[in-house]
Amino acid sequence: MLMSSGEAQAQLAIQFITDLQQQCDAETYGRFMNLLAEYHKQGNEAAEASASVDKRKPRLF
Repeated sequence: MLMSSGEAQAQLAIQFITDLQQQCDAETYGRFMNLLAEYHKQGNEAAEASASVDKRKPRLF
């Protein structure tokens, strides 16, 4: 079965995280996961802010 590009990227990301977990001690892995979660949180907040601005644009003009 062929995978889509997104599925292939997800599979590579999972493999990267699994390899990282096996190579790092628990504390380092935990810090990395916390940084990754913070990065994604900021990305989601930026996307939400952008969507909010897009919704208000028609009212500005």
